[in-house]
Amino acid sequence: MIVTDHRLVVVGLPFNERRFRELPVEDEVLWEVPRSDVQRVERQDFKSGEDFRIVFTDGSWCRLHSRWREFPMRHLADRHDIVPSDSLSPALREAVETFAADRGPDALPPLVVGNACGCYRIEVLTPGASVAFYGMHARARIVDAEGREMEVDSYHLEDLSVEDLWLWKSLFRPTPPSAGASAGQPGGRPLPDGRGSPGVRPPGARR
Repeated sequence: MIVTDHRLVVVGLPFNERRFRELPVEDEVLWEVPRSDVQRVERQDFKSGEDFRIVFTDGSWCRLHSRWREFPMRHLADRHDIVPSDSLSPALREAVETFAADRGPDALPPLVVGNACGCYRIEVLTPGASVAFYGMHARARIVDAEGREMEVDSYHLEDLSVEDLWLWKSLFRPTPPSAGASAGQPGGRPLPDGRGSPGVRPPGARR
């Protein structure tokens, strides 16, 4: 699935089990719809816990499944505020440019999202990193208002998606140290029940 400012596109990817990392990704458009036709997107936590439903303005809907639901949900269901590049402070602009440069020469223009806690999420797509098995994932970094990279143990609840919070509870109990201030409660607030797998880290975590 590809999400743009104007369209929601579902594509098919060629798959060769033995050579999927070698072959160039030549996706085929299977279906598309203008973003203006999408009324809302809802997480559907059934047996798999990775489904979501797209409800259209005419009342029709479809249910989809994704092994990496956090990626379409981030810009379809959560709809964070995207910060225009010309409104970034000099410190933030430098942090964005440095992160994008580290992603390689074919990196696409970075996307900057403002979180409610005052931090920023920088996302960069790199077409050269695409593989036919799952397409292309954004690389991300969380920075503060001065452009300094946030360590994982300094994240606020607003810096994490619903899916990230599930992983955090499963792998990094208890809540992030800054969750109390973020939630406006002395002891923070409980995280939703969720799942995880050993070795998985929240986006931005250092290995």
